[in-house]
Amino acid sequence: MKSVITCDMEGVIETINPDGEKLFGYSREELVGKKRVSLFSAGEIVIQNVGMWLSQANKKGQYSTKTYFINKNGKKFNAQIKITPTFANGKNNPQTGYCGITVPIEEEVNIPIKFSTIFIKWAFAITRGGFTSASLFPIFAVAAFLAGSGDNLFNPLSLILCSLGIVFLHVASNLFNDYYDVKDGTDGANTDYFNAGLNSTMLEGAQLSGGSRAVELGLITHTGTLSLARKMLVVTILVTSILFINSFYATGELSNAIYALIVGFLGGLLGYFYTARPLRLVARRGLVN
Repeated sequence: MKSVITCDMEGVIETINPDGEKLFGYSREELVGKKRVSLFSAGEIVIQNVGMWLSQANKKGQYSTKTYFINKNGKKFNAQIKITPTFANGKNNPQTGYCGITVPIEEEVNIPIKFSTIFIKWAFAITRGGFTSASLFPIFAVAAFLAGSGDNLFNPLSLILCSLGIVFLHVASNLFNDYYDVKDGTDGANTDYFNAGLNSTMLEGAQLSGGSRAVELGLITHTGTLSLARKMLVVTILVTSILFINSFYATGELSNAIYALIVGFLGGLLGYFYTARPLRLVARRGLVN
């Protein structure tokens, strides 16, 4: 049995032969133009290995390796895969995708997962922690201004606590968003999400739209996403409580802490109801249809 699958540069499946349908358990109608080849691999392997495989295929003209895949029923099988870049418009024109030829093997394949992969999985892939920089930048900008103003307006411990609270609240919002997007079928129906792929040295492999895809990749379960979101929210409340106390001891009054609490509370509500019902802000049409 020899599976032959072609995909575009973002991994969207373009063709699959009958052996591929039998091997992976999906019909052509379920896959072509709808799913990506990452569907067949464990999430950790997608993070750790797939980018390197594609890069080597681009450099050498092809790349062969042994790995394991997961079929539609969730069953793991060992295989030999050969990846080659494709040029639908001729080799003198830009690359258009990849072709993967997969042959099942009896040999047991074990792929060690590095600590760095586990870190990336939790810190970036599942929680989308990299996007917390958008929330942290205003905090650091205001802190720099206060530190330069003098008059004891800057408190290092308050900055640390505020930054931690913002990070955990932002991560909790991301996780709640992913949970409700999967629950409502949004992520499953979205086949047009964008991954930087190999096009950017700085953002190589980064997921830039369409949610984290962590549940789809099997990095975390749907219920696990909700559980982690709640834990992050609890940590946010604990950090905020400590910030509240520290602010009182540093300033002798509660006004600053109360204002910060109001801003954080409103931000948390907006983050949660971005995808959660009944508001589901992401689904609002806005001022223009």
